[in-house]
Amino acid sequence: MAGGSIKTGSDCTVYYATVAESPSWTALSNVRSAMITPTVAEIEATSYGDAGWSSSEYGLRKVTGSLEILRDASNAGWLALRTAWSTRVKKMIKIIDDAGVGADGYGVSGTVLILNFADNGPAGDGVTTTVDFTFDGEVTIVSPA
Repeated sequence: MAGGSIKTGSDCTVYYATVAESPSWTALSNVRSAMITPTVAEIEATSYGDAGWSSSEYGLRKVTGSLEILRDASNAGWLALRTAWSTRVKKMIKIIDDAGVGADGYGVSGTVLILNFADNGPAGDGVTTTVDFTFDGEVTIVSPA
């Protein structure tokens, strides 16, 4: 997966699970949009021998993400994510791009910390919830199979 932002919408499926060795994934049925952003930190590596030019090395990798889901307090997925946020319990999230088939599809999965759970109420539209998260530790690249 290349660096930068990978934005998926109706062609993706988002799953959640309790943290486990072999998680039992449940599809999140009320997702309007999902975004994952893989980044690499920059480490300053300039030395006196660089003739005044800045020099850098690659640092640690990190993946963050955001979901926009319809606010439905009776939806099991919405409740699971809200509970994870309010109790500070890690969850597992898997996001699969359904547009690709087999080797052409891709996605990520791993353990996440839910950092933000905010309701948005635009005038004349349904209320949504923005869920921001960061992956904790290694992120697994997965295929839709």
